[in-house]
Amino acid sequence: MFKQISKINRLAIIALLLVPVKVSAEWIPYDTSNSPLQTNNISSLTVSPDNRLLIGSHGAGLFVKYGNDWSIFNEDNTGVPINYANSIRFDNDTMFVGSASGDLDSQPLGEGLSILHIADSTWSELNSGLEINHIITGIEIAPGYRAVSTYGGGITIFNDVGWIRYQAEFRTEFTYADSQQQTFEVEPGTYLLTDYLLGLDYDTLNDILWIATLGGGVVAFSNNTWQTYNTENSGLPSNRIQVIKVGPCNTKVYFGTYGYGLVQKDGDNWTTYNTDNSPLVSDYIYSLEIRPDNSDLWIGTNIGLSVLTTDDLWHEYIPPDSNLVWGDFYSDIAFDSSGNVWVATFGGGMAKKSLEEGPEPEDTLSVCVNKLKFFLRKPPRNDITWLKARIEPLVMLEDEDSVSITVDSELGRIYSWEYCFDQFWHIFHWHNIDLYMACVNGSIVLLKYKHNQGRIKISLLDWNQQINEDNFAPEVDVRIKLDNYVGFDHVNLWPGDPAQDPDTDTLYYDEDDLLYSNEFDAPTIIEDNNDFLPENADIPVNHPNPFNASTKILFTTSRQTMVRFTVYDVLGRVVSVDENYFNAGAHSLNWNGSTQASGVYYYTLQIGDKGYTGKMTLLK
Repeated sequence: MFKQISKINRLAIIALLLVPVKVSAEWIPYDTSNSPLQTNNISSLTVSPDNRLLIGSHGAGLFVKYGNDWSIFNEDNTGVPINYANSIRFDNDTMFVGSASGDLDSQPLGEGLSILHIADSTWSELNSGLEINHIITGIEIAPGYRAVSTYGGGITIFNDVGWIRYQAEFRTEFTYADSQQQTFEVEPGTYLLTDYLLGLDYDTLNDILWIATLGGGVVAFSNNTWQTYNTENSGLPSNRIQVIKVGPCNTKVYFGTYGYGLVQKDGDNWTTYNTDNSPLVSDYIYSLEIRPDNSDLWIGTNIGLSVLTTDDLWHEYIPPDSNLVWGDFYSDIAFDSSGNVWVATFGGGMAKKSLEEGPEPEDTLSVCVNKLKFFLRKPPRNDITWLKARIEPLVMLEDEDSVSITVDSELGRIYSWEYCFDQFWHIFHWHNIDLYMACVNGSIVLLKYKHNQGRIKISLLDWNQQINEDNFAPEVDVRIKLDNYVGFDHVNLWPGDPAQDPDTDTLYYDEDDLLYSNEFDAPTIIEDNNDFLPENADIPVNHPNPFNASTKILFTTSRQTMVRFTVYDVLGRVVSVDENYFNAGAHSLNWNGSTQASGVYYYTLQIGDKGYTGKMTLLK
């Protein structure tokens, strides 16, 4: 096996190392004395899809940092009340900003929800369904709805039909079609135990919206059902939950409390970390964020930062060590795609630290990208990414390990995809082949383990992750990470015509869409002496692939010969057999899968005494 240390041995090593580690790399401060910031009270940090840092301030507007360029949005130049930018969230080409001119402890006063329409750079307000005098504490985008939590006004769920505001003792409904609004009294605690909510986070895998409350514990909302966890029915040590963060594999949820430390929920197991039983620097937690490249948990408190790694090691940053800025508390944490972590403080401005402590790790994987295509499609359809690559040597993944793919140019990040291995299903085993598949958030991913050849084939078809067109360049680097093992490949991309692309008929692109690809020619037959089905099932000889209903297999014969074409399903069962004589020359065979279920199929093409194998994907 490629892994040298088992998880059990690793835990034994960790048990000896549960001590905090002080890290000496320097932080770079940003405040009113050395930057365009007009206040040192920073409420929120958000990194946009194109790697701009959005800095929500308390009273001075919304600052945007892009490289060395700064800009500011405030009520004077937008016409909307965003001087107190408390919450920021993106949804495709729309940015939502929740504003509040007070604070939670004294004279809280909300100013509603403002929207930036990125396509035309126009601002508007959207306060229907909100009691705008309440501070907006969270905005989350989930499939089919948008949720906005407030401090004092409960939570409002927006969808295409209308909105519903849920409160401790009331439910208010509004429908767009007839503009009718109705309010209903409910038993206290039917939805929430309090109207004072402190934050939100969404679990994409399990479709759960988590809600932090002041005094009412935490609430899980899913499929129109509400579940409250508090000190009476769970492992929570306090009912005041400051902040929530869903873990990277969606199996763990973290809760930051006010004075009682950090709580981790892993299924039915609850664990509390505090200053008595762990190296946590403070029990008063104000912010939580997951580092995207290694899934470490960063914790902002009232006196400094703690980091809990995936191996249960602790690190700490306490000012003035490492030049970290002081503040009343660390209000937010964000990671950009350039390898930096940003922390915001209330009273001390903000700071940046590079997480690249040295050069990029040496390649531990050999990555060969066979196909990389980006289809930028006109709204309202989502863009599509299609990647196929070969990885060596074979890495044996475990459930908590991550699989990630990133594409970068010299201009910045173009594309990013990451999920945990426990989201993959083991759907196929045949001799030395194991096939794993994940269908998550609009993407289909296949991992084919070829044990006898010591390599993995990865295939990704993604309709959901955003592609940053602004960073396209002729040369890009593809980075694939399996657990802690990393590999790179350098790929050239060329703009093409989607209408002329071999895959157009399969996925229905339009000629007006944009295409960037490292290939434009149709695949060709590659001979292999071993005609046993699973050993060479990755040779792409059919076109188009994936396909809808029918696909064509191209081949040549040097003389008149018998050709036998056999199709198998993923369980190895024969689906169809076609056998005919062909004269010398170029030929094609059509296979119609209209009566078959969507999925992966394998085939063998026997031309005389030569055998070929291939794989094709039917998508209906």
